[in-house]
Amino acid sequence: MSFVNRSYLPLTSSIVKNVKLYSTKIPSVRIVEVGPRDGLQNESFIVPAKAKIEFINKLSLTGLKTIEVTSFVSAKWVPQMGDNTKVFSGIEKRPEIAYPVLVPNITGLNSALTVGVQEIAVFAAASESFSKKNINCSMDEALNRIKDVADAAKEKNLKIRGYVSCVVGCPYEGKINTAAVSKTVAALLDLDCYEISLGDTIGVGTKDTMTAMLKDVLNVTSPDKLAIHCHDTYGQALPNICTALDYGVSVVDSSVSGLGGCPYARGASGNVATEDLIYMLHGMGIETGVDLMKVIEAVYNMKINATRMTTPIEEKIDEKLKVRIGMVTVSDGKTRPQPVRLHLSMEVLRLQKQEPILVDQTPRPLNSKERMVQVRRQKVGGLGLSIKGGAEHKLPILISRIYKNQAADATGELFVGDAIIKVNGEYITACPHDDAVNILRNAGDLVVLTVKHYRAATPFLQKQNQGNKDEVNLDSPREEVAVERLQPTGSRPNSLVSETDQVTRWVDIVTLPLMMAYVTRYIFGTDKLRPNAFEVRGLNGGSTGIIHCDDSAILSQWLKFITDNIIGLTHLQMKLYNRNFSISDRIEYMGWVNEGVLNNNHPWQSYKPRFFALKGTDLMLFDTPPLNVADWNKCQLLFKVYQTMFRVVKESENVDERQHCFLVQTSGQESRYLSVETRQELLRIENAWHCSVCTAVMKLGNKTFTVSYNGKTAGLTLDWNTGFSLHEADCKTPLWQYKFSQLRGSSDDGKSKLKLHFQDTESRAIETKELECAILQSLLFCMHAFLTAKVASVDPAFLCSMIP
Repeated sequence: MSFVNRSYLPLTSSIVKNVKLYSTKIPSVRIVEVGPRDGLQNESFIVPAKAKIEFINKLSLTGLKTIEVTSFVSAKWVPQMGDNTKVFSGIEKRPEIAYPVLVPNITGLNSALTVGVQEIAVFAAASESFSKKNINCSMDEALNRIKDVADAAKEKNLKIRGYVSCVVGCPYEGKINTAAVSKTVAALLDLDCYEISLGDTIGVGTKDTMTAMLKDVLNVTSPDKLAIHCHDTYGQALPNICTALDYGVSVVDSSVSGLGGCPYARGASGNVATEDLIYMLHGMGIETGVDLMKVIEAVYNMKINATRMTTPIEEKIDEKLKVRIGMVTVSDGKTRPQPVRLHLSMEVLRLQKQEPILVDQTPRPLNSKERMVQVRRQKVGGLGLSIKGGAEHKLPILISRIYKNQAADATGELFVGDAIIKVNGEYITACPHDDAVNILRNAGDLVVLTVKHYRAATPFLQKQNQGNKDEVNLDSPREEVAVERLQPTGSRPNSLVSETDQVTRWVDIVTLPLMMAYVTRYIFGTDKLRPNAFEVRGLNGGSTGIIHCDDSAILSQWLKFITDNIIGLTHLQMKLYNRNFSISDRIEYMGWVNEGVLNNNHPWQSYKPRFFALKGTDLMLFDTPPLNVADWNKCQLLFKVYQTMFRVVKESENVDERQHCFLVQTSGQESRYLSVETRQELLRIENAWHCSVCTAVMKLGNKTFTVSYNGKTAGLTLDWNTGFSLHEADCKTPLWQYKFSQLRGSSDDGKSKLKLHFQDTESRAIETKELECAILQSLLFCMHAFLTAKVASVDPAFLCSMIP
């Protein structure tokens, strides 16, 4: 199947003109509302079909002309769209509005036809990697699938709209070549798509990258065939839309409230908000035909289950250290999850619950900093406070009482135990008691007090000393002073506490050190992922329990933050250990993996945590991590890396649902099947493995294997400096010798026979050497190690390219 590539056709003058900026403003824009489909597909909780139907019906009353309703995809891959037929059948369809649906394949099209769909959308990507991750096929294979769908749709007289994903950036490939976008657009146009929506799937576009892409695409079509679809990851969606408007694009995709994101695109934030788009366009004098207030009302009335226990993650500084906190739920995997607070520092993860605490009875400020309080004197009661202390007692002037419903109490900012430092800017700290009383009584009707709280003085001042001549109720006759127990008043702000307040504190219920801990989303010992949940297991076997997050974005953030902290601590511990080891014996990697273990009683394998380390020439597997230098000498499972093969398992080869797996095979032993939690961790192990192989081979220098050559016993030597050489017994002169670079290939029978194919440097002819070796596998593994190390020594970028 081939597609015409319009970018290589002669350009007509009309298309060339379209590459230039439009000199006149676009009078109107058609908004394609993608909220019900693209907006909701990435939500972690399933929105009920009834709520979706009400939502779309509300949107139909706003003036929108195109509303993308749903996606006819497998509920297995996108559970949110599992109610597609029910939703499409249930909405009230208005004749002036188009209700397209996304269709990925023939199966989806057939389902859509059963409910009377009149318009479909198909999608392709401008990125090979994204295409494979998203729909598990190459770009060309995707276009062939789309052709089958398009041909069938045209037979039913359906309109077809096309999407191109990753038009400026890809989460796997980075920047996208504009020619790839133009080629994909041209291919979709050849399939009779009436309009192509250009999607900045992960929201990385800028004015420059958007301009470059549009210029290239406008070489193969005109702007009236295009729409723009921008995600707002970095706040660039509206500026990028303006750039598209400048080039004549007059159709814009958006999602109410900025809902959205692609489940297969890392970093994909929500779409541009329809409300923001309408506001901007109307402000520019561009008509949309959409009522902004009705759009807002549609969002407000959408009945989505909002009872989430998870809260966004907050960052704060606690004792000069950055910590992250947020609400999650936790369970033991059997009982109902309970809400807790997750408190994450660099070294410790804490799960906390609230419990009430006893507080003293006196209101007080939250800190002891100086503050200025303005008090308006009342005709009855004056300032409404009493004071004690003075220079003659070597005490500051302290507020000893605040009288309920009088001036000082009305401020809500003065407290028993406050020391008065200034009155209307005049210091009174050196004043005797009586002088301070006179200054306060004669300070005027509006008095500004500079005060500072002394908490230690509060209990003393609470004592009832009615007859003390050093306590004066300012401006009140002595007989009118009502000495009463302090009570909090309604005027007190929420920052105050009193004996009747319900005050709580956060108490640790789980404390887990992160040093040599690990995070897992799998049910312990199995290949089954926990939905929206994870567990952190510690060095000593402790566990957080199952931590649940009902928001997928917050779940991803917690996993990243916790994993990053563990990796940082592990690297720090590696550096500390390596101070005790020579360069050739240093640790390249250490961390937790899970090893598949066959169970004779079951046809499946279970998984056992192993602490995996690459140290010097050795691969080590521990049941528990080494806690000191001596523990490194107590490893029970130890293999030489130059006699061991490492291979990343392809996704298609996975034996079960565990992802990110690899094989480790040592000569004469069964392969070990291992897995890690993330691809990044797998890449770290792979990179460390190659580094360890290089270190081991250079330290080893050479290795000789006993072989049979032409019926005689000989020694085949692999030498770091000279390459391959074959010596007969007691003969110093080699029968033949080749550099590693001369090896062009090898073949073996899997038992003992081996053929090595070398190229002569002068004649360029291939010379084959046939050998027999009783330990063939060990020889092959060692050859592989030497060749890997040699490649790395010639091209250091070989190792750098493996770093994630």
